[in-house]
Amino acid sequence: MSIQSNPSKALPALLKRVKKIVNDNGNVLSDKDIALHIINGDIVDQLICQHERVKISQEKVLERFSDLDRHHRKILDLGHHGNVKADDLNSIHVKLTQITESLNQLALKQLENTKQSEPNVGESRISQDEEHYSLELSPLGKEIVKDDDNPIMKSLRVSYDFLGDEFNLKICLLLLAIFPENVVLKKRLLIYWWIGERLVRDEKEGEKIFDELLQHELIIPYRTGKCPIVNKCQVHPWIRYMLISIATKREEKILHLDDGKSYLNWEDDWLSKLKSLWVLQLGRWQASPKHHIEVKGDSLLKGLGVQRELKYLSLRGISRITELPASIAELTRLEILDLKACHNLETLPKEIASLTKLTHLDVSECYLMESLPKELANLTSLQVLKGFIIGNSGRTLEHLWELDKLERLSIHIGSEAVLKGDEFDGLKEFKKLRCLKISWGTLRMNVEGVSFPPLLEKLDLEGFPERKMPEWLQPSKLGRLKKFYINGGNLCEIPNTWYNVEILIIKHTELKIDQKLVHQRFPSLQYVKFHGKKKDGTPKGEESPDFEWLRE
Repeated sequence: MSIQSNPSKALPALLKRVKKIVNDNGNVLSDKDIALHIINGDIVDQLICQHERVKISQEKVLERFSDLDRHHRKILDLGHHGNVKADDLNSIHVKLTQITESLNQLALKQLENTKQSEPNVGESRISQDEEHYSLELSPLGKEIVKDDDNPIMKSLRVSYDFLGDEFNLKICLLLLAIFPENVVLKKRLLIYWWIGERLVRDEKEGEKIFDELLQHELIIPYRTGKCPIVNKCQVHPWIRYMLISIATKREEKILHLDDGKSYLNWEDDWLSKLKSLWVLQLGRWQASPKHHIEVKGDSLLKGLGVQRELKYLSLRGISRITELPASIAELTRLEILDLKACHNLETLPKEIASLTKLTHLDVSECYLMESLPKELANLTSLQVLKGFIIGNSGRTLEHLWELDKLERLSIHIGSEAVLKGDEFDGLKEFKKLRCLKISWGTLRMNVEGVSFPPLLEKLDLEGFPERKMPEWLQPSKLGRLKKFYINGGNLCEIPNTWYNVEILIIKHTELKIDQKLVHQRFPSLQYVKFHGKKKDGTPKGEESPDFEWLRE
């Protein structure tokens, strides 16, 4: 009986034979494989029950079933000779995963083709200008979540069951159920959140979780243009329904999220009344920087020191906070402090020196802040520092030399900065630094004597003041550079050949360049985007045309 010619009869028989193999050969599995063994048995049962409820006509799906058929026959042959091994059975898991993912995508496509009015799955992206979001499910959404027999939900649940428990993968996914439908989420926000919830140990594990969810198509990459880098994602409405259905059946409450309010107004001592927190996300979680949050003043943070278990604190994008309380010194377990775009924040307290476990500090776009305290040098666990300010206060890069674990660093040179001649020479001492951003607050201040870290892979120059590339900005000084961003400034030419750069993004510069010349200067490019500076009155034809290119 051919799977290709008669799948409605061949597939149930195949799945039952696979189930028998799984059950008959469990004795060859080690303890660590037993959970996978049980999952395989359960998944086969679900496929047997629901395969007829999803039209299986796509060639790719049938080919994967045929591959499973060939593999199970091989195991049967081994079984006759007593040679079945754990790897043989575990490979079934891989093939069942592929089948399940194909079935889910097919089911969602068939659902979209029915042209139901809700949920509008054909529109997976929404405008990022939205100021308010609704966490409420639509009437149809509520019915779907409650319907345990819905065939699409059953099919999606199979993908969830396949995830296993490595790195708390299922819980990381379930947390996404709290976000409103169709919103765009930043990868970095999710990873920081998972770290705060103690689901992953560090960014490396968080990246692995994110990539695996992408691979299983449980989250959708959100891209603008052709850029291959995935920094944002969305959750398909039906995946969200499935997650809500699972989360609401759990005994413990997963989490609560506000609906995107623009004004936070709580009692002054609200923090001291809360139970022990690991994560406090008061700031903007939306991907759009246009979402604005205001508070009545610094009293919002009264009682902050009570939350001694905090690992992640975000005040991103909140206005009217002028300073942090000295009680922040009590947060000795804090690892991530996100203060980006706190536009009224004027200073950090010297008590920040007590946060010796802090690995991430972001004070970028805090425009009223003129410098960071010298006590910053005590934070020797820092891996990410964004928004270090060089102004006229005497704070220089010398205050960072003890932070030898830094992997990402952004520096802002203020309009009144006083630079030492060799100030940037010490950058080479950051042996672990991979990403560096330098931004200028004025186009009249050149930097001299820059020595780059030996492992630098990404360089981002914003408001670069010079018209020509100086001696320190040459390919020979950046032998490992793979990503090169230039945003704004006076740069007019790129004279040399950069053999290792793979990602190039140039925006709003004086540079006049075409795609042919870009490929000559950057022969290893995988992706490039060029958006020139537009000037009123420039004769037509004299401006370099914008272009975007991705290697196929």
